[in-house]
Amino acid sequence: MAKQCLNQCCFCLTLEMGGYIIGWLYIIGGSLASIGSIALGITFANFLSSGDPEIDEAIYKALLILFSIYAAIALIYVVAGILLILGIKKKEHRKILMMLIMMGIGVGASFLNLTFSAGNYFITTSIIGAIIQVYFFVCIYSLYAKIKNEIIGKTYG
Repeated sequence: MAKQCLNQCCFCLTLEMGGYIIGWLYIIGGSLASIGSIALGITFANFLSSGDPEIDEAIYKALLILFSIYAAIALIYVVAGILLILGIKKKEHRKILMMLIMMGIGVGASFLNLTFSAGNYFITTSIIGAIIQVYFFVCIYSLYAKIKNEIIGKTYG
């Protein structure tokens, strides 16, 4: 049996409702990030143009590839958010796993960002972001454990 760490999300919501909110936040945020990253990549490429066609093409391709990778990662978060919502609705813990993996990577990236932050403002925002990421991860893990334990209870109970 998986160990459930929390019984509520955000101290007043059920784990399911918290999971729905987190899922929708990831869907909306990932959608906006993917669209914005492509637009930002094109804007930066146009802004950094030097006038030399060969250099401009290299800059354009490099930025487009970089921002396309970011857009792909953002779309993976959208898929993870959709699977999280479906996993809650259908009580299927395996659909929640992708979100747990992506959130785990996000937590790791937050702590990596914390080590490379410079200046008080960036350190403070990095610490707050890392704490929120860890809390959301624990909420989703608790939801995963709850649903998994309910399935095991139905199977063996």
